[in-house]
Amino acid sequence: MSSAPKISVIVPIYNVEKYLKKCLDSLASQTLKDIEVILVNDGSTDRSGEIMHQYAAKFSNFYAFDKTNGGLGQARNFGVTFAKGRYIAFVDSDDFVEPAAYEKMYSTAELTHSDLVIGNVIRFNAYKKFPSVLHQKVFSGTKLKTHVTRDHELIYDTTAWNKLFRTSFWKANHFSFPEKMLYEDIPITFPAHYLATTVDVLEDVVYAWRFRSFGDHSITQSRTDISNLRDRLKAIDMLNNFFEDQMITGELCEAKDYKLLSTDFLLYMNKLPAADSAYADYLLHYVTEYLREVPEKVLLRLQPIDRMKYYFVKEQDKEKLFRLINFQKTADFRRRRIIGRADGHYYDDLPFHDLVPKSFLQIENNLKVVQRTKKIFWDHNELVVKGSGFIEKIDVLRKKDVTMKFSLINEATGECIPISLTQLKKSRINTVRAAISGRIRKPHFDLVYHYDWSAFVVRIPFDRHPFEDLSSGTYTIRGEINAGGLSRSFIVAGKLGEKDLLQNIGKRDKIIRAKSGGSGKLYIVRE
Repeated sequence: MSSAPKISVIVPIYNVEKYLKKCLDSLASQTLKDIEVILVNDGSTDRSGEIMHQYAAKFSNFYAFDKTNGGLGQARNFGVTFAKGRYIAFVDSDDFVEPAAYEKMYSTAELTHSDLVIGNVIRFNAYKKFPSVLHQKVFSGTKLKTHVTRDHELIYDTTAWNKLFRTSFWKANHFSFPEKMLYEDIPITFPAHYLATTVDVLEDVVYAWRFRSFGDHSITQSRTDISNLRDRLKAIDMLNNFFEDQMITGELCEAKDYKLLSTDFLLYMNKLPAADSAYADYLLHYVTEYLREVPEKVLLRLQPIDRMKYYFVKEQDKEKLFRLINFQKTADFRRRRIIGRADGHYYDDLPFHDLVPKSFLQIENNLKVVQRTKKIFWDHNELVVKGSGFIEKIDVLRKKDVTMKFSLINEATGECIPISLTQLKKSRINTVRAAISGRIRKPHFDLVYHYDWSAFVVRIPFDRHPFEDLSSGTYTIRGEINAGGLSRSFIVAGKLGEKDLLQNIGKRDKIIRAKSGGSGKLYIVRE
């Protein structure tokens, strides 16, 4: 290896002996070989240190360091002092990195000269992989040379380990993780996004984030511990201080408030009935003070039940707040129907609905499209996509209750080409699927809404007008649903696995490729 590697990967290690080998194997097998792996044993009391030194002895680009326990933030900062790479990356030692992760991120950074590259994340446990809800809002597609001031969804990208930081950028801004606290990523990630000249967003999954279960929870999964709560609120204070120091106002500030209200605070508020009074009083006092500065229009973006929770926090009515939290866990909450009124709006049917402003119950803006793709295949020169889509909580029991249209959209130019060969079909599977909820051990079947007319078949004939003269580029399929007086658009998603679907349309130079993005979005590439 050269004296200045392309990337320095810093791996803090503490009591992870049963996970560590998988993590280090993923780093040893990276397709980009010119990296250095800096291993920091943060005072482990199990065999983690021994395993670390075994890998350092085996691989010439692995370097092992032992230190007394000081926490994750301190261990990361310690590792940075040894970094020689052009870029810096962090990995938690119970997770793993996809084989081509650093090759993809490095080549992107060198192409765009961005200060920061972020990659998509998948969660996993002992049994399966599943989407990371935290990251789904961020990675809707690959975006090069973007910025959080233009793409507010980047505010949800709060983890340090799915990133590549340009080392000169890191040092110029004197970044350092807070020490002796949890949630040390939050005070670093947003400032990095904001201070970066540009940021690259890669839709491809680069990082696998472990979810521990069955008595092996990580510290950050212990939501009812008051020290956990204090650290989360301390991290939020540090974030808010940065906003004040940089005098960030307007839509970006509102996006931050919405993120905190819809995600961070609710993680703890929804645990209040299981927490002690000291925990509850501490959290409610903090949230009450925070709400004084939040515009009502931000609250109205939340789900109605969450708007009501915050309403009763402001009213200091702990009893009604707790009853709402507990109601959300019941069968009555699952079985409730929304109410359409003569004023043309839909309203949620919740307890204490007569005690809150009417606007707090209005729900139509919260109703999203649920879309699935069942099958994608070539039928001669037609690409066929079979799937389903419906607006949640809006009945489509009869064919006349819904219309669906589809178009092919050029990602670069926005050109829209209507797809005429589409069919709407009847299928009970979405009605049944929506009725089944709960965990495997305690499943529920609540038949509340009917989505019978939600299946579709889309055929794109690439040997016929207007698709036979399709320009080179990348396309998506956009659908539009009209039902119950509401209109919603969506981008068709479909998992094709690792292999793309290729078709040569009549001429050798006319190749059509269907492929899946890291977020599941279906792409059609005219080569």
